[in-house]
Amino acid sequence: MSKAAALLKQVRFVLVRPQTPGNIGSTARVLTNFGFTSLSLVEPAAALDHEAVKFAVHGKSLLMKARRCDTLEGAVGGDHVVMGMTRRLGHRRRHHYLTPEQACAMVRDVVASSRVSILFGPEDDGLSNDDLRYCHWLVTIPSPSRHNSMNLSHAVAVMA
Repeated sequence: MSKAAALLKQVRFVLVRPQTPGNIGSTARVLTNFGFTSLSLVEPAAALDHEAVKFAVHGKSLLMKARRCDTLEGAVGGDHVVMGMTRRLGHRRRHHYLTPEQACAMVRDVVASSRVSILFGPEDDGLSNDDLRYCHWLVTIPSPSRHNSMNLSHAVAVMA
């Protein structure tokens, strides 16, 4: 196994309460496109049905072996660094937000010695404040549009 492949195994993508099978399948597809091998699903709202498989295309293997967890704590327990993706920059969230470029540079430094989990929230509301308490870093994808929230699988693609 190459060093790059070994480093990719250190990164886990975690979908927290995903709502649509198509987005879950599309996420498995894009992660496979970029060589990632670890996907966890926390309390998915729907079963992985025909739609999820259809959207996964060549990512079906990753989709089928995705780890399912009842709690976010169960999904990220043991990981040394947890990164949360968010568009909500509310006044109660006292965090420094990283850009994807900054976050990826930090991940490259960390994965040589630790696992990293990258959390993505539900399609309608994103990660809750309770979800974010597990995060060491928060990342936001900048967008000049007033419609600045991205589709779940597209946000995963940006980070992958």
